Amino acid sequence: ATMADRIISAIPELAADAVAVEVRRGCEAVALGALAALVGDTDEPFGAMPEVLTGPAEVVARGIGIEHMLRSIHLAHATATEVLLDAAARVIPASQRFGEMRHISELLFGVVEVVNERMSSEYARAHEAWLTSSTALRMETVENILSGNDIPLARASRALGYDLSRWHLAVIVWTGGRTPADPTQLQRAAD
Repeated sequence: ATMADRIISAIPELAADAVAVEVRRGCEAVALGALAALVGDTDEPFGAMPEVLTGPAEVVARGIGIEHMLRSIHLAHATATEVLLDAAARVIPASQRFGEMRHISELLFGVVEVVNERMSSEYARAHEAWLTSSTALRMETVENILSGNDIPLARASRALGYDLSRWHLAVIVWTGGRTPADPTQLQRAAD
């Protein structure tokens, strides 16, 4: 919770409803995985934690750049390091403290390496899928219309699957709570 709060506070782009849910979910999974690795319960703390990799798709869908996601990993690492080293200073006997703090530091850097690599790969995959999807074409068409760019009415109508020559009423559709954005689900709700 501390990691997620610091990330959301420092990076407002990640504070949007479903994105913030993904940040919290990912931080919890990383914290649990790091603690499991720290006590020696696992060699691969992220193998069974898909929550760590659900955030990039939501970030891509919202048009949030990878730089914000990578900065969030840095902030989470700094927070985890601070919390764990403070705890080590309080509870580990002085004669063992340096060795344990070094172990914590090495483990957390290893976690950051894995998270950076996997989340960057997932972001790239999600971004590529988004770019090639009809959703991207529709989003680009809507952005062109809202920006006042000259776009042929027939082409825009085809891309959106909607007759733009008639009067319209706008509808805003979003997911609530902990449900990640699913374009199919949103389309059904809008219909």
